[in-house]
Amino acid sequence: MRTLALAAALLATACGPVLYAELEIPSVQVKLPSQSFPAAAPLPVNQCPTPQTGCVYQTFSYDLGSQVSVLDDKNVTSQIRLTSLAVDLTAGSALADFGGIASITMSVLAPDGTALPGVTVASYHRSAADPNPHAISVAGNSNVDLAPYLEAGKLTIASEMVVDAGTPDFTADVTSDFYLKVKIDYGKLAGL
Repeated sequence: MRTLALAAALLATACGPVLYAELEIPSVQVKLPSQSFPAAAPLPVNQCPTPQTGCVYQTFSYDLGSQVSVLDDKNVTSQIRLTSLAVDLTAGSALADFGGIASITMSVLAPDGTALPGVTVASYHRSAADPNPHAISVAGNSNVDLAPYLEAGKLTIASEMVVDAGTPDFTADVTSDFYLKVKIDYGKLAGL
């Protein structure tokens, strides 16, 4: 029995994990309901880290750990990619449509104490074909692995919204769809 345990330990050292499970989750949807956005005028609002005229800055926290609890386990490696993002006006919102919003840039923020750069994960530019949309839906930058940005199961996303016509305070649901791939190393979990 001791020889079998030693052989398993040597095999794990030489060839990587022996006992693992890999799980692919093509869609984990996280909805942040009724997010408040402040009123903005095209001039001189500038709350954004990179100075821009008429820019409103806001952050959102996505708790992926509450959706997939193993993401916080030290014996798990993961890939996380944003596949889509949607902003929908809530019923009764003071804003009739998104016509005053010229563009939105969504970036993932690095956890405190890391040297990771912020990375753009989705962006919207008003279309001439639909200048007054009631909802905004864009594809995410699925080339970016967001796993290194995960802190305590959460991702922090910053929104930079550039307005070229005044907007009142409004509320909107922000829904993001993520692709996840997790690998659980049961060898480490069992102490091999």
